[in-house]
Amino acid sequence: MEIVTSFGAIGDSDDANILQTPRTWGQMFPESHAVLVVGGRSVVEDDASASADEYEAVAEQVTQDIIENRTATALGVLLPFAPRHLPGKRLTVGVRAFTCLGRLTDSSTLEGVLSTSVRDIFDVRGVGLGTVQDIVGALVRVSLTGDQSEPPSPVDEPAEAELPPAIRQLIDDVLALSRWRRVRGQSIEPLFEIRGDDAAPEQLQDILTRLETLTAEDFPTAAEPSAFDTLTAFYDDLDDRDKQIFRDRIVSPVPVTLQAVADDWDVSRERIRQLESKLQTRVTELRSFGTPVGDLLAALRAEITPVASLERLLSRHPELREEFVGFSSPMWQVLDGIDDNIKVTDGWAATPDTEVSKAKTHEFLLAFADEHGVVDPKSLPPGGLGAGDEQHAWLQWCGYDFFRGRILTSTKNLGDHAASVLSVHGESMGAEDIFAGIDKERSFRSFLNQLGGDPRFTRTSKSEWALADWDVAEYGSIRAQIARVLDENGGALDVDELVDAIATRFGVAASSVRTYAATGDFMLERGVVSRRTVAAAPRKAPEDTRGLYRDGAVWRFAIVANKDHLRGSGFAVPSGVARLLNVDYGASTELHSRLGAQAVRWKGVQPGCGSIRRFLQELNTPEGDRMFLEFRDDNTFDVVPATPLPAGATSAAAALHLTGKSDVGTLSEPQIVSALAEALGIPGEDRARRVLSAARGRDEVAIVELLEEAWVTQR
Repeated sequence: MEIVTSFGAIGDSDDANILQTPRTWGQMFPESHAVLVVGGRSVVEDDASASADEYEAVAEQVTQDIIENRTATALGVLLPFAPRHLPGKRLTVGVRAFTCLGRLTDSSTLEGVLSTSVRDIFDVRGVGLGTVQDIVGALVRVSLTGDQSEPPSPVDEPAEAELPPAIRQLIDDVLALSRWRRVRGQSIEPLFEIRGDDAAPEQLQDILTRLETLTAEDFPTAAEPSAFDTLTAFYDDLDDRDKQIFRDRIVSPVPVTLQAVADDWDVSRERIRQLESKLQTRVTELRSFGTPVGDLLAALRAEITPVASLERLLSRHPELREEFVGFSSPMWQVLDGIDDNIKVTDGWAATPDTEVSKAKTHEFLLAFADEHGVVDPKSLPPGGLGAGDEQHAWLQWCGYDFFRGRILTSTKNLGDHAASVLSVHGESMGAEDIFAGIDKERSFRSFLNQLGGDPRFTRTSKSEWALADWDVAEYGSIRAQIARVLDENGGALDVDELVDAIATRFGVAASSVRTYAATGDFMLERGVVSRRTVAAAPRKAPEDTRGLYRDGAVWRFAIVANKDHLRGSGFAVPSGVARLLNVDYGASTELHSRLGAQAVRWKGVQPGCGSIRRFLQELNTPEGDRMFLEFRDDNTFDVVPATPLPAGATSAAAALHLTGKSDVGTLSEPQIVSALAEALGIPGEDRARRVLSAARGRDEVAIVELLEEAWVTQR
């Protein structure tokens, strides 16, 4: 082996110990005497001509000493015999070290790197211990083997050949790309994405690696004014009239009219239009790409995808906050005015405006939504709708609803919103819980109507709902469930088994199942439920029904107006009313009234009367007032208020007044007894004790108390 040095050859030949310029190891490395030890012996005074083993030992020790103990000293001081004029590309180092040297110094020779220290090398972005060892080790070795001659005279250098156009264009393009990356705040990111070729030779692999590590910081930056300075210079160069046109017509968010500017300068409106047109041409040049203002605008547009918070843009580009002299406005407002492709609204920057960005946002979300319009934010690509926390704030600004962190894109009506909530929950939910998840100022009753009439939903229990496409068991009315279970069991089933089959599965009360199983279409005999073969008859006659009173050609049923009546809900009436109107179970009838048809139906356990809200509104009836439903023999219906009790009325007259009779103050005692007998279902009876007995039998508590006061106490 032979190692060539700047003063001879070191190796196995007889000439290896002959030095052209004798030097010692101590002279070669003046700051590292303490480590110049080989085989336990100091070699500081030894000639720097040695065997290959000694050469390698010294080089390794000096390299380690410089890295560990001489980090702040210039490498040129530590290595005085390193060839300063040797081209840097002649230094044998790896790809990472080569890239580091390019970032460390602009010098093309070792002069630049020798003026730095180990600490400076470590400060270069991306440099680790291995890279530093590579560079320092190469410098130590080149101190022994490098060329010590002076650099060639410039006059001796051949003239630089003119570069081909394609190469010049490539250089310009790379410089433009590096400038763009700096404007975007991406100066330390690689400029290129290189597709590797595993079959390429090692030398080409090194080239690809170097290209892949290039960043904007590796290229010179020409001193140029900032966008703010450029815009300021542009404005300062305008005359006063053009300044006003620029300020009031081009930049202002609410431009003044051409006529207003024309009046200020005593010229025609057309003249101002011409001046504005010329000024717009100059503004177009001002904001063109490749200029400081144009590059900044291009960077802003690139960062708005499709929207960005103004605060984020201001943080990334602080010059946007600077106040523009003569405007009393920050620079971002000026840029907003001169660029039609960026508009700022309520703190959001959008391209070209927020309405278009909202439309793009909706299209973007739909690509990730399920069939019910639900989007999981985790499925969205990063930065697709702004950076970081901006996404949620932007979607809220756009009016999107959220449920348990999911984005709901389809909430135009209660049905759509309910489907989205159920889709997020993933299983049946109570109607109240769904309604709470919607969290809108809507009527719960109208919401229930929406669920019941929308084929997308299936009722799974008395209070819970699911999406129909989940294919879950549907809950019907208790009657429908009883019918289904009976059909599945041959038409009859023990009542306890029926209760277990329905109450447990659908969450209804066992008592409700038992009640329905003994009424309507079903009958309960000896503990077995079966379908009824004979139609059910009302359990009580009108004459035996409490609160239902006869008065000639009219029957009156007493009620007290409540909230359900006032808001238009239907309500239950006794079976005696159904019998009075000849309404069997499962049937209905309509009565005529001055305010339209009035329905009475028997579909449930009890008959029901349709809404009387229209009557109460006409009468201006408050909650708590005593009222009477009037059923006349001519098949007509009305609602009337209870009249005031006449002053001085007897207890018996007061009892008759409770039945809806209004003229009780003019009746004699026998007439009162007769009228009470008719009202209580025993017409023609004139004995007071029989009337009192009938009242007791109907459980007419208030009437009984008054009659006992009138007839029993007196006796």
